[in-house]
Amino acid sequence: MEKAIFEQTKHMPQSIDVKPLPATPRKETYFCRGAGMEGAYGEDFAQKFREAGLEHAYVVDPDDWSTNGLWDAFSVLWERDLDKDATDMTRFGDQGEQFNLVGYSYGGTQAANTAADYADRGGTVDNLVLVGTPISREFLEKWENHPNIGKVIIEDLPGNPIYAGMGFWETARAGATLQSQNDGDNGLLGEGHYFYSGDDAISEERRKEFVGRLVKTFRENDN
Repeated sequence: MEKAIFEQTKHMPQSIDVKPLPATPRKETYFCRGAGMEGAYGEDFAQKFREAGLEHAYVVDPDDWSTNGLWDAFSVLWERDLDKDATDMTRFGDQGEQFNLVGYSYGGTQAANTAADYADRGGTVDNLVLVGTPISREFLEKWENHPNIGKVIIEDLPGNPIYAGMGFWETARAGATLQSQNDGDNGLLGEGHYFYSGDDAISEERRKEFVGRLVKTFRENDN
């Protein structure tokens, strides 16, 4: 019996070393793309933030946050809750006035877990933005009320089967709809889950309008 338990537990994730928080508070604005963390829409989002006045706005490095598109998409089934992994906060800079994390779909789960980790360790996240992100209701409510997270902004997309606060089985069943929205004209036009991620002029204009709303909200929260 003891051998069987050992065989099961020795393959479980081991505890990881938690690096101390950097001496200076984290700042800047970071955008986390969806599964695979690919696509020109990510850099366009960052550029739109810079054009709107947030000089220090960047896309996170996929090498640090993504395995591959398929695995990332599958992993949201457990990343939708607090993942217990420590975040290396040295990945983020200290320039500017706010620390803002913006995540799209899978990227939203990464942004939420980063915000949770940093806030729980005493850091301040000014704004956490979750776009079409399938985090659990319990996870969402906990961080909406966290004293070290200034504001949680939810952007649920029209026609998107993925949204903040959805249940586990809803998330598991959403794959077929997501695939259909990513096929043919729907994907190219950025509809449903892909509302902001298209490469066309319509999607670019949507990103510009959305970023404008966000930056206005960020500034209101800073007053």
